[in-house]
Amino acid sequence: MALAAKQQASAFIGSRVPVRSGLNVIRSASRASGLRVNALAAKGAGQKVKAVWNGAVLAESDATVVVEGNHYFPPSSINKQYFKDSSTHTTCGWKGVCSYYSIDVDGKMNADAAWYYPNTTTAEAKKIEGYVAFWKGVKVE
Repeated sequence: MALAAKQQASAFIGSRVPVRSGLNVIRSASRASGLRVNALAAKGAGQKVKAVWNGAVLAESDATVVVEGNHYFPPSSINKQYFKDSSTHTTCGWKGVCSYYSIDVDGKMNADAAWYYPNTTTAEAKKIEGYVAFWKGVKVE
C-alpha cells in the first residue's frame, strides 16, 4: 500500500484520497524528504491493526498512525513482555533520533525489529513520539 499511496499522493498533496475501504491517507509535502504519507485515519471505530511475529501479538490498536507506510502503535498497545531494549540508534532528518527494541518470543530473538522516536525534533513528528513501528518480518495487518 505504501508505494501505491505515494504514487496517488503525488497528484493530491494536501488532500484526502480514499485508499481502501474505511481509510483515508492524509498527505503533505516535506522540505527534507519530498512527499511523505503522514497519517492513516480510520473512519469507523473498531478497525484494529495487529503486529504479529512468531505467533505472538506484539501490539494491537485501532489508533495507529501511519507515516511513510509504517503503522506506529501507541505505547499503551504494546505487549511489553516481548520487547528488549537495544543499543541501536539511527537518526532521521525530520523525526530525530530513533531507538530500537529487539523482539523475544519463546526464546527466538528478532534483533532491532521495532523502533520508536522517544523525543521527536519537529512539530510534524510529534504525533508519533513514543509510538512503536515494526519491520524485519513482523507482520502488520
